[in-house]
Amino acid sequence: MIVRDVANPNGLCKGPDDMIVVDSSTAGVINFFQPRTDGALSRRDTVQLPHTIDNPSYDPDTKSLYVTAHVNIPKFFETVKDVLKKAPSAVYRIFENNSEGRYFGDRFIFEKIFENDGKLVSAATSAIRVQEQKKLYITGLYGSRIAVLKDI
Repeated sequence: MIVRDVANPNGLCKGPDDMIVVDSSTAGVINFFQPRTDGALSRRDTVQLPHTIDNPSYDPDTKSLYVTAHVNIPKFFETVKDVLKKAPSAVYRIFENNSEGRYFGDRFIFEKIFENDGKLVSAATSAIRVQEQKKLYITGLYGSRIAVLKDI
């Protein structure tokens, strides 16, 4: 076993400083792990988000994580049962705090950069920023669309 006590790990990516980023999806927690020489991972930090989350991605250009969120869990489960129903979603950007707040325990800042009622993208599960285009692509669980945000 390399890591214990990660509730519902449902997405991971390589993050800043070669850390491994793992979400605890139902808890809404982003976990930052540092790889050790023995192959295990040591938890270095966590960020608590206000919603259930899914599949983090990291963009080295902005030094930010992008994480999708399910903002209304009952509607999400309605969508799981009936794909014609829509579930609202959001995307958060998480980045290092370079202000004085960093010294008081707030190492990371998160900001909501996208939210919709499910009509554009329902039950968003992935968001990835393409550096060269400065665009964020967002996909949903049962949707037939890919949303594109410009100038991100």
